[in-house]
Amino acid sequence: MHFTSITLASSLALLASAVPHQGHGYSHQHSHLAPRSETFALKVTNNCATQKTFGLFQITGDFQMIQKSQPMPIPSGGSNTMQAPYRDLGMRLSATADQGPDAQWDAQALFEFGWGEYMGEEGTAYNLSFMEGCDPDIGILVTPDNSKCMPKSCYPDSCSLSDAWTNEDQIADGSPADTVCYQGKTNFNVVFCP
Repeated sequence: MHFTSITLASSLALLASAVPHQGHGYSHQHSHLAPRSETFALKVTNNCATQKTFGLFQITGDFQMIQKSQPMPIPSGGSNTMQAPYRDLGMRLSATADQGPDAQWDAQALFEFGWGEYMGEEGTAYNLSFMEGCDPDIGILVTPDNSKCMPKSCYPDSCSLSDAWTNEDQIADGSPADTVCYQGKTNFNVVFCP
């Protein structure tokens, strides 16, 4: 115990005495300190029988629902592209954006995504959400533009645990619906009612 205390105290003293680097004789950018405002494209297609209003929302760490885009109505059979923030967490594409942030807590078919990084590789973590109470007539097909990343699909009559969150108990199963595409910025094609 005494040896551990001495070792810990020595380590802390060494850390406290470290002098930050004061500069060097050449110029370069410190990209890890640069602010980032990168986006990627979500091409959204509405094959549902009626018009849907799409939008991006974010659930913050303190469970606030924030609207991150203007509602985008897409008629049946139509498509449009929106830009999504690459480095944000807790993001979701909703087909009920016209109902506002409060309604986003309701059960609905969602494409959920957020930035991920592991051992220097970065990309987008994503899944589908089809919790109990979702509209039984809506399915989603998500196809990343990068062929190294997995497509996901969930239909009312066919939805595997590896494609979508269908119940909260999936945490006990190791959250198999969560997938990460460690391929940098990747655009996604999202089809509602494929």
